[in-house]
Amino acid sequence: MRDRMKAIESLYGQAVTEDHTSLGPLTECLCGCDLFITCMWLDEDKDCGGWFVDGKCANCGAAVLIATPADQVMLDDEGQVRYL
Repeated sequence: MRDRMKAIESLYGQAVTEDHTSLGPLTECLCGCDLFITCMWLDEDKDCGGWFVDGKCANCGAAVLIATPADQVMLDDEGQVRYL
């Protein structure tokens, strides 16, 4: 875990306050913030072509894994996880 935090610190130049990466991909930090700092790249049309999943909460500075569209899940009627 500490190595992952060091990598994120080196990307963003500021110390990471906490490590939430073990919680899996998040759309909202534990502090309630849904704004993250990450690296992204542009495609040929100047739209977001992709982004790193390693990121940092813009509010509290925690290391997080940022969710992607493939991480969207829902629970079925039996309480089982189903990927969308």
